Amino acid sequence: MRSNQWRHGEREFVLAPLPQEQIGVAGCNLVKLTVDSVIGDEVCVMFKEDPDYAEQYASVRPINMFAHTGAVNTPHGAVAFIVWQIAAGSPCEVFVETFFNPAASGELISEAARQTHLKLIIINNRTSAVTAFVDYANVFGLDELAAFIEQMDAPASGQDFHLATNHVLTHIDLVSLVRDGAQSG
Repeated sequence: MRSNQWRHGEREFVLAPLPQEQIGVAGCNLVKLTVDSVIGDEVCVMFKEDPDYAEQYASVRPINMFAHTGAVNTPHGAVAFIVWQIAAGSPCEVFVETFFNPAASGELISEAARQTHLKLIIINNRTSAVTAFVDYANVFGLDELAAFIEQMDAPASGQDFHLATNHVLTHIDLVSLVRDGAQSG
């Protein structure tokens, strides 16, 4: 395991502006960036949120986060996913889907799984302002997702990732499945 625990207390972070094509786009992504120059690049969860909502997370304490992971086979290939449950148990709780092409994302997920900590960075998706930063012990099951992806037939799973993701979005309500499961157990 790579030790990447944040050891510098509260800080105000400034990120580079989002690329033009990402301005106004909401969602979660795993991204590699350097938060601490001693540690270097690490994988973080970047949650890009609309301005009105992004600002609300600044006052949520604690920002509990869970990751619900899995994979789905579709007629167009496999799709791996994480449904992030952010600010769980608070009035700001939100479920956000992140989809991964098993043929292309295994290494990034594996790298995240090998870290002792996973950072959540919530930003305003218009201004790139960081509204919340949380460093969690990495107990999100990413190692299991990475192992599952490694066992998948990568060429077959990557047949047409765009169509496969659209199939999942059209036919499977992952958020409802996760939400119903979270409430029952």
